[in-house]
Amino acid sequence: MMTETMRCARHPNQETSLQCARCGKAICTKCMVYTSVGLRCPECARERRSGINAPSPSTVLRAAAVGVAVALVLGALWGLFPAYGFWIALLLGFGGGELVNYAANRRRGPELQAVAAGMVIGAFLIAYFLSAALGPGFVATDGRTFGNRIIFETLMAGIAMFLATIRQK
Repeated sequence: MMTETMRCARHPNQETSLQCARCGKAICTKCMVYTSVGLRCPECARERRSGINAPSPSTVLRAAAVGVAVALVLGALWGLFPAYGFWIALLLGFGGGELVNYAANRRRGPELQAVAAGMVIGAFLIAYFLSAALGPGFVATDGRTFGNRIIFETLMAGIAMFLATIRQK
């Protein structure tokens, strides 16, 4: 079975057998864009996403309210029990991201990624200021001082942010 050889619409000297999944235009490997529905030409890939699955402002607000509640609770736990920071960060990333996703009716998008990232940043700041309020000599039950904990917890916050935002993509 022979495939028809075409010329790329943007690079006429490039032979290809690939087509845009949306408009059918011939595309080469230099200009193809991977999407969740197949290969697209740069023009079709750049178009705004459909409004069908985009979250409404009230949905984003509801997800933000859930994110604030999760940040308050887990941030306080993280600040009071810094020895469990790793587990709390995982819970924040997986559980918090899932709760934001659930509050948004399983919608996805950059708005909800920002909500999830804000939730993690808020929880980290609450934990940081709560730990700082306990005093600079505050030592966690695992023996780490305040300064050493901040480095570790910043890394954990980064992992939690990745886990929470990937659920909203």
